[in-house]
Amino acid sequence: MQKQDAQSSTTVWNVLKGAVSLGVLFLTVQPGVTSEVQDGETAVLSQVLSATSIDLIDEHSGAERVVLMTGTNPDASTADLAITTGVPHRGTEKIVLIVRDIAFAGPMSGQIPYLERAPNGSLLIQSMQTAVGRSPWEETLTLAKRDGAIVVAGFTRNSWDRISATGSSCDWNLLSGNWELSYQVPVEGSDEVRSVRKSGRKEERIQIADWPERSASLTAFCSPEE
Repeated sequence: MQKQDAQSSTTVWNVLKGAVSLGVLFLTVQPGVTSEVQDGETAVLSQVLSATSIDLIDEHSGAERVVLMTGTNPDASTADLAITTGVPHRGTEKIVLIVRDIAFAGPMSGQIPYLERAPNGSLLIQSMQTAVGRSPWEETLTLAKRDGAIVVAGFTRNSWDRISATGSSCDWNLLSGNWELSYQVPVEGSDEVRSVRKSGRKEERIQIADWPERSASLTAFCSPEE
């Protein structure tokens, strides 16, 4: 197990270093000039899904780099999240956090997650499955720092039915506990739909590392009951 974890960490580290190198490459290449791909860069590009800078960890000065990348298991349709700090080109960069299976990630357009920064400084992980199927969906996971820890601050899920033209929307603020769920239900024997709205309070303080394992049970109330 230790050997496997070490190999996994080495893989992650190589991806992160490659991502930084690619960032430097993109900044130095002039418009209209094509630079040859170096050894290892093709593999790095195929793993990095999204990246951004953000300030989430108190004990590290300056912005951390956040990378969303394909998981270490090639058979799993998930993405891993890694946060690094330090100065890459000075050899001081280090991995401070890795969360496996943080989001769904598929091979098609409409299935690839990405990162965003909210105006208030929170980190948003956007994931979706809108490529195929009758019931596409979109999710937003909001991360924030509280009491020195990175916690899940918000969860939003929107889904819809391509045949019945109904949908559902769930928004949960984990810090305040307030949640709202709205959805439509087809009226039997007609073309009309009935709207349903529910709300409640469910406060949770959950660190980001615990989210992948607990998310399904924690968000079960976001599914329409009818």
